[in-house]
Amino acid sequence: MNIKSDLVFDRENGNVVGFINNANECGSLSQNVATHCLVLMVIGVNSNLKYSVGWFPTKSTTATDLYAIFWEAVAHLETYCNLKVIASTSDKASSNMKFIALHGKDDMVYKTTNLFSPDREIFFFSDAPHLLKTVRNNLSASGSKENSRLLWKNGKNLLWRHVVEVYERDMQMN
Repeated sequence: MNIKSDLVFDRENGNVVGFINNANECGSLSQNVATHCLVLMVIGVNSNLKYSVGWFPTKSTTATDLYAIFWEAVAHLETYCNLKVIASTSDKASSNMKFIALHGKDDMVYKTTNLFSPDREIFFFSDAPHLLKTVRNNLSASGSKENSRLLWKNGKNLLWRHVVEVYERDMQMN
């Protein structure tokens, strides 16, 4: 997820404590400030469990980084917490897709053997709400005044205007 720039993070207590402006102290602001935060969450399938296992402020994360972080988290959840990891959900960011691809030899990878319980598999899912938001944003920009790029399917343009027209027709029928 994106994070607001210039925030100060206190590692002792995990709180965001304020803004940073080192320009006066060192002449110019040249620190490598995090722009994203990698968050690992555990969500129970048959329970109300919803817990942030770890979060890591970062400027960028590679597939190799994700691989190591993911399997360390699975190790802790499976061995120390006695939880069964059955799925991983992420958006379609390039590093996430490369991370998933590291788990197989085929063009399409959707599952892998659980290294800490080889009789079970871990399935990879795309975050559906995030995908819908991406489709909405791309449709909204398709052919807009600011963006001349068009989405298309089978040689026909897809425009936000089409969504608006369907909505207006639906409202007239009801």
